[in-house]
Amino acid sequence: MHSTRNRFSVLCNLAILFSLGTLTLSGCNTMHGVASNEMGNGYYQRGDYAQAHAAFTRAIANNPTNPDYVHNLAVVMEKEGDLAGAEQTYRNALRVDPTHQPSHHGLAELMISQGRQQEAAQHITAWRDTQPYIAESHLEMAWLLQQNGDMTGAEQSLKAAANI
Repeated sequence: MHSTRNRFSVLCNLAILFSLGTLTLSGCNTMHGVASNEMGNGYYQRGDYAQAHAAFTRAIANNPTNPDYVHNLAVVMEKEGDLAGAEQTYRNALRVDPTHQPSHHGLAELMISQGRQQEAAQHITAWRDTQPYIAESHLEMAWLLQQNGDMTGAEQSLKAAANI
């Protein structure tokens, strides 16, 4: 019984050391990125877009490979009225992760809001055609077709997504 307790204690200590080592190796930047992103979400929900912008910018500085942080900044820039900056930032998020559905959707919505329906359709079509193995690309196509009143096409795209 005593040796089992000692082994358990050793295993617990090793688990704690491993956890601390993992945090050290992953760095504080990732943790700060998460915290900054959460702060940005809070500011955004309260309508404080300037503070949200700053928080999302810090999150990106701490973890530039997280497309969610870049997307969040684009959404805030759009709310602030910086449509050209928002578009560029959505595109930056897609450079980080070409499969990032929220950024594809945000970019298409931004284009549509500016009367650029054809460009939005080209964007979503290109995504679907270059990444047909991703269900989200078909879901976005279904959304776009539904927006344009093409229910038959939207249904076909939904079926394609379901098959994946």
